[in-house]
Amino acid sequence: MGIYSPLPAGSSIPPLTPTRISNYEPIRRRYRTPADAAKIWGPPLLWKSAKPRCSGYVHARGAIGPVTIHDDIGITIEQYRNYPEQAISRLFDTWSSHSEADIGYIQLLSDPDIHESWKFGETYVVDQRIPSYGMYWTTHTLRKYIPNIHWGMVFGKPYIDFFGRDRILSAPAHFVQEAPSGQILLQLTSSLFDLEHDYEHVHKTRERVKEHLGADAFYKPRRPTYHAPRFEIQHREVAPAIDPQRALEALKSNLQDRVSAALTTGKLHWPLAVRMDKRERLVNHELQQDALLTKTEEDIVTDIERTFKIQALTVSIAGGIARPTSHTVDGRTVSAIQMHLEHESGYSQNLLFTYNQPFDGFKDCISLEPQPYIYERHARKI
Repeated sequence: MGIYSPLPAGSSIPPLTPTRISNYEPIRRRYRTPADAAKIWGPPLLWKSAKPRCSGYVHARGAIGPVTIHDDIGITIEQYRNYPEQAISRLFDTWSSHSEADIGYIQLLSDPDIHESWKFGETYVVDQRIPSYGMYWTTHTLRKYIPNIHWGMVFGKPYIDFFGRDRILSAPAHFVQEAPSGQILLQLTSSLFDLEHDYEHVHKTRERVKEHLGADAFYKPRRPTYHAPRFEIQHREVAPAIDPQRALEALKSNLQDRVSAALTTGKLHWPLAVRMDKRERLVNHELQQDALLTKTEEDIVTDIERTFKIQALTVSIAGGIARPTSHTVDGRTVSAIQMHLEHESGYSQNLLFTYNQPFDGFKDCISLEPQPYIYERHARKI
């Protein structure tokens, strides 16, 4: 029965077995046996059940060829009060073992934790009318950091190698144990419902565990450096993402070279911009040549700012823009370049480079107060 019958035969606890399955909404195809799922197996396989009311998905991306993102399994139990807490933990342990999970979590989205989860970009709205919420993690995120420690966690081989088995097993949590699969199970407090009745205790325990394991492995707005493990997915090694500080250094170097070249040969008329795409490649923001013939200089600047921000926000992990300006030093006005560099985590730099006319290199680099404007939602949540 695989993941669809995680509890042993004869259990008095109702199994979370699907009644309907599909590859898309609405979920209407009747489920009777695993053979029904095999007929439509492919990403995603969606399912739901009525007693107790729950839903879930299986994204087995290997079914359509090797890709360098994780497969993942998710379940939302809406009638969780009608389902024994021990059975939820048992279900989690079983699925983690069967799927050989690299990492996973159990979480009850209480009101304070919904607020917290928005900060980490792991919560989404399922139904605005109720309202109801869901959570998800992606390989894109895990290559940078773990969004948070949740009430129940499983750590697989990549994280055991990364943190160290002994360090995880000695974490200051209510329950930490190595499973027969070799994975390590962690439970912050004695009850999942502490998230509703004693949230402060859960939160303090969570923060102690994060500090114990290493705070820079977890998300925090504007953190300049992160550390993450290497994964093996579909027999491919997936390396950690470039951290925010190194990403901004690459953007700064690119802009310094391009600005220097422009100032050496003449004048910098409008901003120069560069972004780092999701594959961590630098992409220069190029000005369309027809714009030079049809638009005013003011319109060109506005267009550069607008299109750069859109591309940095939608298809990039970081962006940088250099604007010509001036700066007053000891009552004397000198030429300058203001460089704004920003990472999607909210980490940013606002730098001012002064130079003489004619240009013979940058003289001073002055750090100004960061003024995030691309990824503001992260910068506000400090």
